[in-house]
Amino acid sequence: MESPLNHHSNQTGKPDCLDISPERLKKMSPSELEQAMEDALSIMTEEDYDPAVIDAYLNALDDQVPMPMYPDAKTSYTDFQQKVRSLSGDPSVQGMQKRRHVRLHRIPRVGLVAALTVACLFGSMVAAQAAGVDVFGALARWTESAFSFGPIQSGQGVETQSAAGQEMNISSNPSELPIEYQELWNELKVLGINSLMFPTYIPDGFQVEETDLYLQPEFNMLDFYVWYKNGNDNITLNILYSEETSGMYEKDQQDVELYESKGSEYYIFSNNGENVAAWYKDDLEYSLSTTISVPELKTILDSMYSGVTKNEI
Repeated sequence: MESPLNHHSNQTGKPDCLDISPERLKKMSPSELEQAMEDALSIMTEEDYDPAVIDAYLNALDDQVPMPMYPDAKTSYTDFQQKVRSLSGDPSVQGMQKRRHVRLHRIPRVGLVAALTVACLFGSMVAAQAAGVDVFGALARWTESAFSFGPIQSGQGVETQSAAGQEMNISSNPSELPIEYQELWNELKVLGINSLMFPTYIPDGFQVEETDLYLQPEFNMLDFYVWYKNGNDNITLNILYSEETSGMYEKDQQDVELYESKGSEYYIFSNNGENVAAWYKDDLEYSLSTTISVPELKTILDSMYSGVTKNEI
């Protein structure tokens, strides 16, 4: 198979997909921008990856199809996913199946900026990985504006179940798992995943507002969200499993803090007034976005329980 570098080059010898001049990008449709970004990802390697190229395509896409930074109650995460699917024309994205939707009542999606970015990038990144480029390693990387595990350049509270560190086998005793995670756990077992991290502490006043579970059978992909709400404050936990993709998260210019707790490493950064923690554990990628303070966020991370089934599936 010939290299993509042998095709569609301009007069300078540089592949067209790496030409991010404003004049060229403005003439392209959303589907053309997505295809060009996919081509750029397939060409670039670990050594010559240029985040400016991907940023340019994302900015151009955002100009044509703005991504809501603070969606209101009428602009739900599900509505945005459907919009992305209709524009992309990518069957891998269109094939996303919503297995279950548990809605208590709708809430503003203030904590979903990172999650929306994942949805936008998913189709392109899968194609790049299929082309043989290892863009989805578990090594954390970040720039001034993005974070990814793939390449880019007080005592008051509510115990959801058991205290952190307590012995618990969620395979033999699924009733010990908080109800909002039980269907997720069942689907993980089908995929052969034998561990799950979830918070055993949520600050006082927060209640589960909604959970979403999306499945993509073609790629053994699973995407889960749970939202906690307390007045104007929110906590959003996203758990992603995929053999071929890794999430990319927007971030502010402040550097990333590495926080270690009970053998796990968490990467903490800020984005648009929210604090975000991202980590990778046992084939699952986690992100927790919240309006609460970093010390409170760390308290939640300290409570993270990793339920390991010890070969019981």
